[in-house]
Amino acid sequence: MGLSIISKIILAILSIFRVALALAIIIITAKQLYHVNFWFTFKDTLYRYDGKCLMAGSVYGENVCSYAFAVCGLSLLLSLITSFLLCITCDLCGAGSWIEFVVEGFQTAWWVIAGIVISKKVKDSNDVRLEGGARMPKEEWRNAVAVMTWVAALLSLLIAFVYLTESLSALAKCLGCCGYGKEEKAHHSKKDEARRVDYQENPQPSQPPPPQAAGKDDPVRANAV
Repeated sequence: MGLSIISKIILAILSIFRVALALAIIIITAKQLYHVNFWFTFKDTLYRYDGKCLMAGSVYGENVCSYAFAVCGLSLLLSLITSFLLCITCDLCGAGSWIEFVVEGFQTAWWVIAGIVISKKVKDSNDVRLEGGARMPKEEWRNAVAVMTWVAALLSLLIAFVYLTESLSALAKCLGCCGYGKEEKAHHSKKDEARRVDYQENPQPSQPPPPQAAGKDDPVRANAV
């Protein structure tokens, strides 16, 4: 069974927001946090850093930025593949909502894990102190990436919940129709059986055949005699 109009609208809005968040995380990470050079002055000395990833917990780590790219890229790719598969298989013969629920459940777990990892590394990066107690720059961008990761996890959870409710509703209707058909069949069988027993206990008296009306041949027979 297909999705209702309201569910389609809700899913479209949530999916668009999640795609926008994934793209925003990629762009912010690439432009503001990945391979960023910065410098500052402390006690008349200029310090210059070639930062690999400014949310890796240190100046020279870069695994977290690569991980952020992988999380967003896999999420977008998985959504695209699932949509294409369901399109060419005609909603997978009516099981599309269950498939989407499983996929979105995986995406929810995927984004939650990403939120835990990235939030931990962002906190560690914010706590890093350089010469003279200077902080690593771009703190607001790091915090934005962590927040958007959790928002993407929440959107995935909501999408999975919508697909679950639609799947359970379709299953309930299917089972209801099957149960109604069996109940009607049993009801008609009982009525037929009751009629059969009633006929056997109270047989209908046989009716005598109606008297035959005089035909046109009777006067002819009289004349013949």
